[in-house]
Amino acid sequence: MDNDFYRDILNESMVGYAHGEVIIDSQNKPVDFVCLDINETLALDIGLCKENLINRKYTEIFPKHSNKDNYWEKSFANVAISGGYEEFEQYLEPLKKHYHIKVFSKKKNFFTVLLYDISAQLKVIEISKSFLENLDTDIDYNEINDHMRTLSGAKYSVFNLFDENGLDFTTKAISGDYKVLEKVFGFFGYSLIGKGWNHDPVRAKKIESNTVTVFSRLSDLTGDIINKAMIESLEKMYEIGQVAVIKIMNKNQMIGDFTLIMVKGEHLHRPGIVELFASQTGLFIEKKKADEKLRSTNDKIAFMSYHDQLTGLYNKRFFEEEMKRLDSARNLPISLVIMDVNGLKLMNDAFGHSAGDELLKKIAETTKKHCREGEIIARTGGDEMAIILPQSDSHKIPSFIQRIAKALGKHRYGFIELSVAFGFATKDNAEEDIFDVFRIAEEQMYHNKLLESGKMHQKTINSILKTLFDQNKWEEKHAQSVSRICANIGLLLGLDNDRVEELKKAGLMHDIGKITISKSILDKKEILSDSEVTQIRRHPEVGYHILSSVSQFASISEYVLAHHERWDGTGYPKGLDAHQIPLQARVIALAEAFDNMISDTPYRQAYSKEYAIEEINKNSGSQFDPEIVAKFIKSIE
Repeated sequence: MDNDFYRDILNESMVGYAHGEVIIDSQNKPVDFVCLDINETLALDIGLCKENLINRKYTEIFPKHSNKDNYWEKSFANVAISGGYEEFEQYLEPLKKHYHIKVFSKKKNFFTVLLYDISAQLKVIEISKSFLENLDTDIDYNEINDHMRTLSGAKYSVFNLFDENGLDFTTKAISGDYKVLEKVFGFFGYSLIGKGWNHDPVRAKKIESNTVTVFSRLSDLTGDIINKAMIESLEKMYEIGQVAVIKIMNKNQMIGDFTLIMVKGEHLHRPGIVELFASQTGLFIEKKKADEKLRSTNDKIAFMSYHDQLTGLYNKRFFEEEMKRLDSARNLPISLVIMDVNGLKLMNDAFGHSAGDELLKKIAETTKKHCREGEIIARTGGDEMAIILPQSDSHKIPSFIQRIAKALGKHRYGFIELSVAFGFATKDNAEEDIFDVFRIAEEQMYHNKLLESGKMHQKTINSILKTLFDQNKWEEKHAQSVSRICANIGLLLGLDNDRVEELKKAGLMHDIGKITISKSILDKKEILSDSEVTQIRRHPEVGYHILSSVSQFASISEYVLAHHERWDGTGYPKGLDAHQIPLQARVIALAEAFDNMISDTPYRQAYSKEYAIEEINKNSGSQFDPEIVAKFIKSIE
């Protein structure tokens, strides 16, 4: 992931962040700090934009404040110089706020500081300490709700929190005579706990003006949502009096409420304390969410630092650290298996990197299933994976590799059979260097890949051709005809047998790049759209990428790439002209055009041979090589 991803995380965090450097004087004493980086949260607290803070000294940002006597300033300097970390809470005079501060250093004279603003919490805690000191730090909705009912003097308290959309809400807890409440709401056919409530604009309007809104009767709050006669019956049956809604706020946004139901004749107790408690609850919930989000972010960052983003396997850094960690006598013998994915370049070049990514993920997933606990599998390169097998001697590894290869062989991704080249080596003696063992395994893998890759690519190309021809029988017939015509023209031109055979193969494979084009486009009778034309015109390049992955088809790939070039230079994809176009490509262009005209196609009936000859003569010297045209026409007239 790029830097913007991590920058977004920092800027969205409720935690202030800054990275700085300590300035040391000639006597090796810290005298100032320079701000090297800062997130939006802390910049907002300071009251300046980031651009006015980065690369500025502390004394420039806060010219009226000393940087010698404050504990936090000394802490920053000590951590930057000596390393380690410190964590504390302090009031920062320059910002006029209380913070929970964590400062740490990964490089001498540099420090990173995380600051969480706890000013509001401390203020509320100071005021409401007498009734909040036993509040659990975890979000215990029932305990919070019990506190509210006690403080308010309500007979029942219902604790609601808004969903992510900020409109609908869910009942998290109820406090009071639970059986009575269940019976009451049983009248309406649902259980109260976990009940989701759709946005009610009438209710929202009634409580929008005040944090605490008191209603004389339950029916004043519910309005027409619940049958009025039923509400009146409930009010009499359970002696329901006042109903108060206490909004739970955070930064001027309502995130939930306490709905308090009083006994008839009773009034809401201590509304100021109740409002304060609701405020504390809002702060607590949002702080917990922020902490959980920060913890989740840190967990993700930690995960990403040791894992490959694409496959979810461990990465090379972790793999090498594990090789060192596991390199001990008690783990001997240690075997290392190196794997290199076959066909990845072909997949990337021909079908795009997203297809290659899916191929890698499937191979990683399949291989991981065959690794036991304690065996480390990692992606150590673009197409390379490696496995550490502690306490596994060399006799066990071939069967282990065979199991993986067999499992991979049962799967395909598109036209590619899942396949890898393997190499392995085993460390038997403590004196051996584990990294030398890794190199031996890697060399064996490269040797095996050299032997296997050509066969694998040939197999893949055959599979692609078969798939193309199975999907479109006309393409198969067309390819065979073009191949035959190419061979005939090659003989007319006096090419030797090897070159005629090569030309024949090129004619058969000239449209292999059409494998990426949907059948609906290939068979379309109507005029093609611009985007469809663009897809069609890409097939020579796709064919080139497919064929160039196999050394024996390297020259044929060049002919396939150029078979839609024109003699006058107006063709594609490169706009080559005349003898810049390979001879074989000029032959294919003529053979393909002739076969297209004299054959029935999905979008029209065949033209006569005479018409085809007339068209070819007409385009001789513009579309086609005139010398080849002359010899070809003479041979078929």
